[in-house]
Amino acid sequence: MRQFYILFIVLLSIPFFGLSQTFTTIAEDNASNYTNPPTFSLSVSDNGGSGFNAWTWSDSGSNRSAFPGWGPNDGHGDIGNPSFGLFAQNDGSAINAFRKFTTPLEVGDIFSVEFTINYRAGNKGVEIYQNGTGVFLFQSSDVGGDKYEYRDPANNFTDTGWPYQANSIFRLTVEQVSNTNVTITVERTNSIGHSVTLTNENVSGSIDEIRFFNSNAGGGSQNFYFNNLLIQRPTFTTIADGNVNDSATWTNGDIPDGTGRVVINHEVSIAENQDLVASNLELGVNGNLILNSISNNYSSLIVDHVIGSGTVTYNRSVNSYTDDATNNDNDLISAPVTGQAFGSFATANTNLLASGIERAFAPFNNTTGSGAYENYDTTDNAATLITPATGYRAATTDGGTLSFTGTVQTGDVSIDISTPGGGSIWNLIGNPYPSYIDAEAFLTHVVSTATSGEQNIDLLDNASGIYGYDGDASDGWTVITLANDAGQLIAPGQGFFVAADSNDVSAHNIEFTTAMRSTGSSDDFIAGRSSQLTYLKLNAATANHSYNTEFYFDADASLGLDPGYDAQIWGGTAPSFALYSNLVQDNTGMPIALQALNTTDMTNVVIPLGVNAFAGEQLTFIISETTLPSTVEVYLDDTLNNTTTLLNTSDYVINPISDITGTGRFYIRFAQQALSTTDVDFDAIKIYTSTTPRALYVHGVLQGETTAKVYDLQGRLVHHSVLNSNNLVNQIDASDFSDGVYVVTLSNGVQEKSQKVIIR
Repeated sequence: MRQFYILFIVLLSIPFFGLSQTFTTIAEDNASNYTNPPTFSLSVSDNGGSGFNAWTWSDSGSNRSAFPGWGPNDGHGDIGNPSFGLFAQNDGSAINAFRKFTTPLEVGDIFSVEFTINYRAGNKGVEIYQNGTGVFLFQSSDVGGDKYEYRDPANNFTDTGWPYQANSIFRLTVEQVSNTNVTITVERTNSIGHSVTLTNENVSGSIDEIRFFNSNAGGGSQNFYFNNLLIQRPTFTTIADGNVNDSATWTNGDIPDGTGRVVINHEVSIAENQDLVASNLELGVNGNLILNSISNNYSSLIVDHVIGSGTVTYNRSVNSYTDDATNNDNDLISAPVTGQAFGSFATANTNLLASGIERAFAPFNNTTGSGAYENYDTTDNAATLITPATGYRAATTDGGTLSFTGTVQTGDVSIDISTPGGGSIWNLIGNPYPSYIDAEAFLTHVVSTATSGEQNIDLLDNASGIYGYDGDASDGWTVITLANDAGQLIAPGQGFFVAADSNDVSAHNIEFTTAMRSTGSSDDFIAGRSSQLTYLKLNAATANHSYNTEFYFDADASLGLDPGYDAQIWGGTAPSFALYSNLVQDNTGMPIALQALNTTDMTNVVIPLGVNAFAGEQLTFIISETTLPSTVEVYLDDTLNNTTTLLNTSDYVINPISDITGTGRFYIRFAQQALSTTDVDFDAIKIYTSTTPRALYVHGVLQGETTAKVYDLQGRLVHHSVLNSNNLVNQIDASDFSDGVYVVTLSNGVQEKSQKVIIR
């Protein structure tokens, strides 16, 4: 763990900070630290006070100097005796005094300094920096007009319009509002109504330096004085056991506000719908922070630094083992806090499902076959550490929580995923933080070892994404890809599967970063949450089984395989009861759980469906969720029964007399208008191919006798047949066709349709 810099704690009542807020002084300096002997000068790089680096200088000309002095002696306002002074003669001489902060400002930190200006001859003022770049400047100037002006982070100069006032005293304050935003205020403290505030200005990082300057001004009343450099951090300290959001828990009743330093010297609980955000967390010897969760809500802790001997415990909700297909059955989790030995973890969690010395808790082993879930035992694995970003299969006896006690991850975390020879591409990993993480930020994160902009999503198999166990009977999995990741959060301690791409994982690791962290108030992968996307979820169900497949319409998707957007069924094989789709183009038979299509296809596409169902069980197809426009009509075509059902208004129910297996019978069709059974345009007829079986399909209602002819690119007729107008789908065997591009022509004597297809 990284240690952060603390000097001492002071209680202040300062108008612009608030009346009761407690602050920790992180850095302070004033000119009284340089008077015996006088060491504030160009010839000495001294470092008085604390929390700052030594002064550094730049200058030009021969008549300039730095000195400790008292402003009123030169007609300036009083900001302390002595103050820092800068002199630069009006002969082109100039002097700059730079002061680096020992550590950059953290979120919630406030830097302040006072300065006084009498005459506005020359240029004199202050400038703040972020990583060597000046982001804000305030100066008095008589160059090009007598004025007080400032330059904002966008590099625009603004004249304040304030009138000249002798003995002006100013205070500059800079609050680090977020990692990339600051609020800056300059106030003329001995004048009413003269202040300027820039709120939430983007500065690309944390403030870490200040410059004081004077140039071409003259001496005496033209000098520039400044003093009282101060960096303070809001500090929230417990005074009693209690809840994090109870004012009785905190000094002065100040509940942590998401910034600064939190000091816990008591037992503090965070409920499942609460969070604690701070730059620094300090755990006293009796400090114990307890985070709680239930099955559909999780508490969050987001901190950048943690020190102290106290403990952090996360009570993580975990499914019970029931061996019942219609209820929760095991869980996939990760450790919200890590470093605990499994032996002590098992002892602390008596509700962990057990059989002798074995416990229902272990990573997924993908080194053999299709991979296997395993179990730790309390003897051989007693010293095995629970590690960050590792996914674990776990189960409880009561559907309660498992208690993790350990280290809070405050930095980036990487984990190696693999495609072992003879093993499985599926890897069980998990969120390493005690907070939610943003799924979109995770998928699109550019890994630190990237040579060509590789993102986490690029390390995954082309037709895959994030697979989270959702704990219900509809199919067991929530799948997240680039097609539906907007607004999706992954809960604290949530495990999930990813399929590794062997072409990339040898050179790169999956990475989690602190920038992905987020607060939230939702479930893990429990079914029932959706984002504002254009999609449809189709469900097939019997009395005992239920399965969903999903379709998303995205401007970046196509009818073929879209890596990062389309996702196959977990494991790559459809189970005995399943509903899935095949790709519209370049179909290889892969069972697709989530298919992305272009938004232009929303009213003009036919998608093959795969169904596995049992004989003798009534099977119902319904739209379970949709955000499609009301003008889009969704049809289910059953080619065996030659029926078409408008699912917008009706469910489709059948009673199969034999098992249903695979593709070829059912299709889902999206259209703009309802079909007419008496007047169907040939444009509504769909022509497509599949790889397994190697075939060509004509899908749609045919009016009268229709002839299909297939030509190669040399114009040679390679197939001729009369289609069956009683079938919604006519299949043409293409097993004897060579790979290549062909032209299919349909004709019914009145109309004709031609389309190119690719056969592979």
